[in-house]
Amino acid sequence: MPDLSENISQSMAISHFQGPALVLAGPGSGKTFTITKRIQYLIEQCKVKPEHILVVTFTRAAASEMKERFLKLTGEKSSEVSFGTFHACFYSILRRACYPAKLELLSEQEKRIRVREAVRRYEQEEQEINQDSGSKAGRRFWTELSPESEESLLQDLSRYKNSGQKMSAYEPLSVKKEMLAYVWKELEQYKQLVHRIDFDDMAIQCYTLFLKQPELLKQWQEKFQYILVDEFQDINELQYRVMCLLAGEKKNLFMVGDDDQSIYGFRGARPEIMKRVLRDFPECSTMLLEQNYRSSGNIIRAAGYVIRENKNRMAKEIRAVRDAGQSVRIREFESRQDETEFLMQELSALWQKEKETGNAERKILEDTAVIFRTNREMADFAGHLIKKGIPFSMKETGRNMFDTAVARDIRTYLRFAQGERYRNDFYQIMNRPLRYIPRDIVKGHTVHLGKLLHDCERYYPGLVEEVEKFSEDMERMSTMQPYAAIRYLRKGVGYDEHIRTMPDAEDKLELAEQITDSARGYATLAEWENYIEEYAAKLSAASSDRETKGWDGVQMMTMHASKGLEYKRVYLPHLNEGSIPHKKSEAFEELEEERRMLYVSMTRAKDSLCMTYVKDKQKAASRFLEPLLKGKI
Repeated sequence: MPDLSENISQSMAISHFQGPALVLAGPGSGKTFTITKRIQYLIEQCKVKPEHILVVTFTRAAASEMKERFLKLTGEKSSEVSFGTFHACFYSILRRACYPAKLELLSEQEKRIRVREAVRRYEQEEQEINQDSGSKAGRRFWTELSPESEESLLQDLSRYKNSGQKMSAYEPLSVKKEMLAYVWKELEQYKQLVHRIDFDDMAIQCYTLFLKQPELLKQWQEKFQYILVDEFQDINELQYRVMCLLAGEKKNLFMVGDDDQSIYGFRGARPEIMKRVLRDFPECSTMLLEQNYRSSGNIIRAAGYVIRENKNRMAKEIRAVRDAGQSVRIREFESRQDETEFLMQELSALWQKEKETGNAERKILEDTAVIFRTNREMADFAGHLIKKGIPFSMKETGRNMFDTAVARDIRTYLRFAQGERYRNDFYQIMNRPLRYIPRDIVKGHTVHLGKLLHDCERYYPGLVEEVEKFSEDMERMSTMQPYAAIRYLRKGVGYDEHIRTMPDAEDKLELAEQITDSARGYATLAEWENYIEEYAAKLSAASSDRETKGWDGVQMMTMHASKGLEYKRVYLPHLNEGSIPHKKSEAFEELEEERRMLYVSMTRAKDSLCMTYVKDKQKAASRFLEPLLKGKI
């Protein structure tokens, strides 16, 4: 962000003194600048004591940056202004109130373990009930659960707790209500047993504490007489209630956000709270920061066409300060392979240019972002960058597609076909797809298919045909290169049909396609396995090395993680129906949030924006691109 002089809208916000204020701050409009300048104004012009000011946001990084910007602005080395996250603020209040006397956090890992155990117990009880009643048990939720489904369940638990609703009124998105209620109850009982709380408990307990102890609330109201909330569009119900209690009768609540950038619904964020503020505080002043200092005019114009399609939004018109700049590129491809090759050519050219120009300026790739809707898309793309030798960093930890049940099955099949006939490997694949082969048919530590067939003829004549087919399939696959072998495994052996019997079948079929594509071009299994090892190492390094080496190479992230960032060049691939909007997003509110995610991603770009999609019999361009494809840009 360049050094800004205040525009009229910013000046109005900065000089606001008392009473509630809602500042609608569009992308690149100088939000942080406005907040830090207002803190300075309160202290220097209004003579507010720094210790009476609370600045709260959602991440430690954002709070730290806000504090650094303020100290740089004032030229001071320290300040008594309180900068922190919601969780840090609530934790401090609970700690000082000795509520409870020993306040310790439940780790995320421990929470996940307890949730998994609760789900398993629930399913066991359900199966026992079904067996007792004579009914057929339904498909298990937890069997081969994907990381995405586990995350959805945890998000549902968080969303419920932060909604302020009773379980009877809450509608979960990931599982049926009975399961969610069971898991929630089990988790709460465990936390009470070990005297732990999780992050979601902080707002609940803080809210309850203030209601039960009005004198304590009054003390905190006296301490924090001026409250500034950053990224207000991401606030949830309980956080909002606590902030209102803290503001008290003085109502010095300064709320800065943009409902068009509310993309964290899975955390319980509710952008409609911004509209509710105007009802809860009729005297609330409203200001619009509509000048964008980040992006070129064409990027802002294209993003505006997209977001204006949303129905549930507060009226605003973002205007670019910069000139029109380059045209936004929208490219259509006949296949995902063609789309990927195009992106590889673009990034390879930038990598070559960076090597030729050296490090005189900020590295070219470091100022280039590729933003995806899902972590899986990002991790898959990382494989192509590895093959091309293009360096990259990842904002989030990429999920290793080879560290999945589907990948383990495929690799075991290929090893078995190549002659590694270990008993445990055979156990893993012998009934995937289902062949009704019993475990006790194998006696030794290795499997001899000839002897296995002989034993079947003698003891299990009904399995002879299945074992013969299995043996023939292994023989065929042993002569194939990895890519062809996997294709045959999925179609000829029937592994895709096995996947269709699993929960999250559509996701797993997509994963199987990505794994298949990764084997393209390798002559032997050993070569492909070497690539898998390299992939795992570089995927891990791309996430962890940023702590020590910074953000080298192409910057990759999901749309959720791109919020608050900016780059000279941005690529948005896979803009297809099913990807964005995501195939699981069906409700009106979910579709509106999906469109906001695309808007946020587009407005990360400063100079160059390239959007790509595939159009074939199976894939259609995202509906969100319609206003752009109609020739408006």
